[in-house]
Amino acid sequence: MGNLLSIVRQPMVHHRRRRRLLARMPSLSRFAALVLNVILRTLELEARAEERFNTGDTGDDSKGSIGLLLMAYVHDVNALLHHDDVNWFLKRFVELAQPRGGVLNTMKTRILTCTSNDSVIAQMTSSPDEATRQTGRDLDSAVSNYFRTTGSNGH
Repeated sequence: MGNLLSIVRQPMVHHRRRRRLLARMPSLSRFAALVLNVILRTLELEARAEERFNTGDTGDDSKGSIGLLLMAYVHDVNALLHHDDVNWFLKRFVELAQPRGGVLNTMKTRILTCTSNDSVIAQMTSSPDEATRQTGRDLDSAVSNYFRTTGSNGH
């Protein structure tokens, strides 16, 4: 179960006023894309996969489950990540984005952990394996901290 991946979608710009401003001033969209590029290039996901590989977890790709599939369009990001990397990725993204003016929009962030209607988090947190339970707790924390369905400003 630890080799399964999670998909995280996280728009960086979050309120309508900014979206209207970005639409009227294309150079701002390009600037947002450049800032987002700096943030994403600073993440160390490959090092995390290498660490997993070196501790014997070869993952489903025989390389530690790199799970690094980032797709971005202007200021929106979609990421396919190893379950162990989801909470870390979101925390690190916020750390890197805030000093650069980026905001993780928790109203639009989605964390998909399975392809069925059954929560993988419940299965993981009740696993006999402590590492799997910890991953389940980390995923639960990510959902609690980075996903909102109500609120005025998304963070």
